[in-house]
Amino acid sequence: MTDKLMKVVLEADFSGRILIRNNEKTLFDYSGGFADRTMKKLIGRDTLFGIASGTKFLTALALGKLIEEHKISLDTKAFSIFDPGKVSYDKEITLRQLLNHTSGMPDYLDESLFPDMDNIELTISNDRLISPKDYLPLFPDTPMVHTPGERFIYNNGAFVYLAIIIEELSGMSYKDYINHQLMKPLGIERSGVYSFAELPSDCAIGYIQDGKNWISNISKLPYQAGGDGGAWMSAEDMCVIWKSFLNGRILSSKLTEEFLTPYIIANKEREIYYGLGLWLQKIKEAYLPYIVGSDAGISFKSSYNSATNGYKFAVSNTSEGLFEIINEINQVEV
Repeated sequence: MTDKLMKVVLEADFSGRILIRNNEKTLFDYSGGFADRTMKKLIGRDTLFGIASGTKFLTALALGKLIEEHKISLDTKAFSIFDPGKVSYDKEITLRQLLNHTSGMPDYLDESLFPDMDNIELTISNDRLISPKDYLPLFPDTPMVHTPGERFIYNNGAFVYLAIIIEELSGMSYKDYINHQLMKPLGIERSGVYSFAELPSDCAIGYIQDGKNWISNISKLPYQAGGDGGAWMSAEDMCVIWKSFLNGRILSSKLTEEFLTPYIIANKEREIYYGLGLWLQKIKEAYLPYIVGSDAGISFKSSYNSATNGYKFAVSNTSEGLFEIINEINQVEV
């Protein structure tokens, strides 16, 4: 199976990193392509990649740490912590509903309205999106999409709102809380949140194909992570996060179980559910947690099977690079 995967990876001229393990045994390990096409800098095993919406898992874990400090609960009403100033929003929205995409609040970035993720244009320029509160003018003051808790509709703005709440409760910036309160205690020094002005030298620049040319994604994305996307991650650090989460090093066993609960079905045909900040694929009677991200110059997916210590990390610094070969990656059993 891995021989076939390697054949597909090479034929696709894949740019990125793929790491697949089972019980600490490496089944597949590939690094290829350019981290910087202008400088001809190659992607290596330590390269950091943008993970787009994979960042939502980090936001959820950060909020979970504040829950463990008894500052809030999953059923705390978001408005009791921070009022986003939108009169149309239901003041009964809870943190749990924000975490599992059932809040019903209007989304500033409704992906169903943007078929071309490479060319999203917001009413605020990306270089002004530095902190989560910078996104507030983008939040539409329009009627609720549905009653809180009624159904699943993927919502980027919900996680920006959660990032604001993290700042309000902690007295720290979202960036510092992720880097120093979530990552550092796990021994993670490199992966985290950075602005484009301070990227470590080993980050892979994302690229968008424009005809025969490749252009950087830097002007296409917010200047710094706002809670719904924007973090940078290595394959090894992502593995540490999964293990620490599933082994109770980040949250209590009770709260970890809450995160892994399949609250609501997101795709009935494919038996995909959503927990708190992560997706759950139903396989027989078990639920495999995974995270996924897609943005201009980024395609990402990672999962962890705690029953077998099966770990997958796959990312490309191109918009569609990973999804062109994702079926073969999914076929590798861990």
